[in-house]
Amino acid sequence: MAANSNTAIAIKQFCTKIAADPLLVQGASGNVSWKNNQVMHVTASGSWLAKAATQEIFVAVDYHHLQQAIKQQDFTVTPRVIHNSGLRPSIETLLHAVLPHKVVVHLHPVAILAHLVRTDQINSIKRIIGQQLAWAYIAYCQPGAILATAVAAALKQYPATNVLFLGNHGIVIGGDTIASIDATLTQLLSLMHTPVQHLSSSVQQTQPIAALNAHGYSPHHNKNLAQLAIIPHLITRLRHSWALYPDQLVFLGAQAAILTLPMNLTALAKIIATKPPFIFVIGRGVFTSNTVQPAQLLQLDCYFNILLRQSTASKLLTLDQEQIAAIVDWEAERYRQQQNTVAQQFELAKE
Repeated sequence: MAANSNTAIAIKQFCTKIAADPLLVQGASGNVSWKNNQVMHVTASGSWLAKAATQEIFVAVDYHHLQQAIKQQDFTVTPRVIHNSGLRPSIETLLHAVLPHKVVVHLHPVAILAHLVRTDQINSIKRIIGQQLAWAYIAYCQPGAILATAVAAALKQYPATNVLFLGNHGIVIGGDTIASIDATLTQLLSLMHTPVQHLSSSVQQTQPIAALNAHGYSPHHNKNLAQLAIIPHLITRLRHSWALYPDQLVFLGAQAAILTLPMNLTALAKIIATKPPFIFVIGRGVFTSNTVQPAQLLQLDCYFNILLRQSTASKLLTLDQEQIAAIVDWEAERYRQQQNTVAQQFELAKE
């Protein structure tokens, strides 16, 4: 019991530490688990790792039940919650159960995502990582059962694997302790560090636009983000390289809301009707809805930081229409976004 308690404390401390860095954890993204005999503790859908020390964000599920299902190649099994806390286990619970490690961490670090959204991502990993780590690569799969199935197949072929690179998604690290995972993460971040583009330091704060202000949209507080709608090669990314990874779609939508000047009122009305968290006005900057959620702000920062780690020659691999629809229309992801929204409204009400 004491050992399990110590493990829980160490994991919660780790979650709090990494969640303080938005380049590692973006709001409700990422999930963590640990196994204790026949019980697996996994983060709840929509929970924030940053709150691990102050709130109960972990759900206990029947690990033996999941193992039996996995042996039968049933990756659609519904996890059995042991103590009914009212929380739903993470979408990625089967992913955590498939890995044999005592502790599993799944994150979307910007430095690594910057490689995993490129068309040459697998060659990039081979060149950078080589044989320094026991790793495997999984081309993009829809999170949940499909991804867990692909990971199980990879582990069967490469059983010593403890690092998984998930194309257009993120990383998974397994280990016996959270300390060993922390060390592996640190090594990965060092190996995969990419220089950041130096953009203009003389960007002016975006000025309000009356037509947008009337609909509840004001200039984004971070003036550097205005460059997404001002610098030509970033505008090109915005138009043609939007759908890069699942969490971006969940929190920011299937496509960027772009307006050009002079403003076409019909085009504006169509965009406003979709209630996007952000509107990108070409040549002017980024405008933020007055109903924007903290997770959406973090996801836009994540997208921007990924683009800053690309050269103008980098070719990016976007998700196709079928993959986008599978994420945007997925009930499990709508639940996660809803839980995140409810949690944030509760936090704001306490302030």
